[in-house]
Amino acid sequence: MAIRHLVRLQFEKGGPVVEGEWSASRTASTRYTEWDGLYGSDLRVVVQLIEGAGGREHVHKTWTEGREVQGPAG
Repeated sequence: MAIRHLVRLQFEKGGPVVEGEWSASRTASTRYTEWDGLYGSDLRVVVQLIEGAGGREHVHKTWTEGREVQGPAG
C-alpha cells in the first residue's frame, strides 16, 4: 500500500479545494510551507498537510485563521 502525501488549500473553509499529491513527504511539507507563506495572511484560508494510505487520511498540520495547529482544525 503506497503512502500519499497531500497538501490541500481552500481559500475559505468549506470552499473548493486545490490539492497536490506527492510520494515524498519532504516535498509535501515544503509545499505546505510555501502555500502558508503565499496565502496564509488571509484569515479565511485553510491549508492542510495530510498523509494518506489505504483510503484513510491523517491530517498532520492545519493552517487556519492565521495560525498553525497540529492535526485537523477544531
